[in-house]
Amino acid sequence: MPNHNTNLVIDLVFLLPNNTGFGQHTLYSEICKPSDHVPLIIEIGIGEVNTDINIWSIKKDSEKEKEFISLLVQGIQSLDTSAIRSQANLEASVQ
Repeated sequence: MPNHNTNLVIDLVFLLPNNTGFGQHTLYSEICKPSDHVPLIIEIGIGEVNTDINIWSIKKDSEKEKEFISLLVQGIQSLDTSAIRSQANLEASVQ
């Protein structure tokens, strides 16, 4: 039986589906060093057109931050992960 370490790191990258970098990531397991953290690299082209950027943030330690974190934790906890046994199952669950 394989030894599974439950102390894992999960990084989340949020991109809009119409972003040119969406689904274009590369995992570099050969440079993960002595940890379970695998670098994830996404190349996003920068065009010559100026783009207006809106930055949304939540003030640290505010009630809105606490509410956001609570909702995020509830959402993650409510996910049914019982069928995730392979990368294909994970991809299907994410979709």
